[in-house]
Amino acid sequence: MARAESELRKLDVRHALLDAGIALFLNGGFAAASVGDIVQRAGVPKGSFYYYFDTKDALACESVDRYVGFDGDARQRLVQGPGGPLARLRAYFADHAAAFEKADFQTGCLLGILGLELAATRSPVSARIRRAIDDWATALGAAVAAARSAGEIRAAQPAETLARVLISAWEGALLRMRLERDAGPLHEFQTIVLDSILLPA
Repeated sequence: MARAESELRKLDVRHALLDAGIALFLNGGFAAASVGDIVQRAGVPKGSFYYYFDTKDALACESVDRYVGFDGDARQRLVQGPGGPLARLRAYFADHAAAFEKADFQTGCLLGILGLELAATRSPVSARIRRAIDDWATALGAAVAAARSAGEIRAAQPAETLARVLISAWEGALLRMRLERDAGPLHEFQTIVLDSILLPA
């Protein structure tokens, strides 16, 4: 029992560090978040950081994985939720837009924020982000393919290509959202971009 409790405490500290990293990376990016900032936000001693992570890059890689994991339920609804595939695609982005609005447009997508900052580097974080985007495109592509099979869209391009274009457009909308501190770019994505790319039947 004592060993199990000890393992749970270790997991709690690891998750606290990861969540602190995610919050700081979302707000200020990778370079601006020092290890000291991360442990202070997590409420743990600085030495604890290096017990769990060799480097800040290592924490950022796991932060990307944890952040993507937060989207798991939404992706499950995208595949098996109520309504047709196109309605589920619209709901997926609408739910995310609502979350950004609730946060008063102060945050964005961790993949886009870190990806843009680290694009010119050989950081292992960049490779992890590329993999995460590939997985995201696969999930969205499956929904696009299902919508096409259901006769709900007319776009002829490969489903995963369309999914990647959706991701690019969404990330651009999030960038404008943060710059303008306004929901307009997200509404434009939902009302114009989705229709332009997918060509609903």
